[in-house]
Amino acid sequence: MKKKKMLCIICLVSTMLCCGCQKENTQSSRTTEHSVTKLEENTESKSDKANESDVIVDKTIKENNIISLTGKEDIVVINSTLDRAIPEDIQSVTKHATHIVQGVIQKVEYILLDGAAWTKTDVLVDQVLYGEMDNNTIISIYQLGGYCSADEYIKKNGDKGFENYSDKKKKNTMLKFVVEDEEMPKVGEESLYYLIQREAKYSGLPEGAYERVAGKYSQLQFLAEDSYEREQCENEEELEKKLGHQTKKKINKKEKTEQFQKKELKRVINLVKSQK
Repeated sequence: MKKKKMLCIICLVSTMLCCGCQKENTQSSRTTEHSVTKLEENTESKSDKANESDVIVDKTIKENNIISLTGKEDIVVINSTLDRAIPEDIQSVTKHATHIVQGVIQKVEYILLDGAAWTKTDVLVDQVLYGEMDNNTIISIYQLGGYCSADEYIKKNGDKGFENYSDKKKKNTMLKFVVEDEEMPKVGEESLYYLIQREAKYSGLPEGAYERVAGKYSQLQFLAEDSYEREQCENEEELEKKLGHQTKKKINKKEKTEQFQKKELKRVINLVKSQK
């Protein structure tokens, strides 16, 4: 696979807002200010092209502005964080989810929507823990972050931070937006997703799109023997005590992760949803 140079970046990004409330919430972001500083040169492999799924797609959303990573010489990394209205503990995430499903990523695409970089993953659902959805359905999940050509980004957002870029450099540079240090999704990954689906007029996303309720904290990696793992959010123990939430889980303090058994997650789902 062809190697590309990566320019490491220190980026001052304005706070990216994420609001959540059951059916009318959206996770939104705008990068309005940044500065670009070259620290060092490194190499980064291009993302593998996803294979087409053999499964009949009945809910996949088609896009006309999919980003291609080919033909770019440099990759510039821009880091950002999110502020959320929804707490990130498992009970709060469960409360706001309209669908909770387990599935495997079939395809990953990078899209520019309204001047912001998004990643669209097509996920084959193999288990539905909550919500009206059939197994063996492919859904499209959108998350903030991804790749965007510098040229297209500048057209939508202005050239602040890129004033010294020539037209050729703009066309040959790819921006990589990394949100909360989360790695880009990969084809074949299996996870449990806590999702929200809303009307397009509330989200700005295509009709039928899904978003994760609280970013990476609402996507749990599937492990062996019906257990799941996710990164532990900051001050989560204090948050749970404040909210009065109690969930059985195994915490790895060294790795700053937590593991849940599926039966415990089902118990939480039944408890939270019964209180509505």
